[in-house]
Amino acid sequence: MELEIPFSAGPYYDFLDAFLLGVKLETFFSYSKDCIMGLVYTLDDFSYLDNNDTLKKSWEEPVMNFTRLVAGNMTRSIPLCYQFGLSVYTYNVQRFA
Repeated sequence: MELEIPFSAGPYYDFLDAFLLGVKLETFFSYSKDCIMGLVYTLDDFSYLDNNDTLKKSWEEPVMNFTRLVAGNMTRSIPLCYQFGLSVYTYNVQRFA
């Protein structure tokens, strides 16, 4: 069985990081880094769920693993991304007013 590489350990994370450094979102928008890192950690959690071999042993282990996936970084990233989107919205409204 081949293990899935988490997003933050793969080459695409380096491309994303270089792109975000070039765009400089943190200069203009608050919560940008928190939102993006929350989404990256959520993608990592999907990889960890796929790599977990305990899914085959009993019925409660898949439920607990899925619960950890949903209640972990995914739940934390939702309000942070909402605040980031609100920051983008207010910045652009003020800019074009």
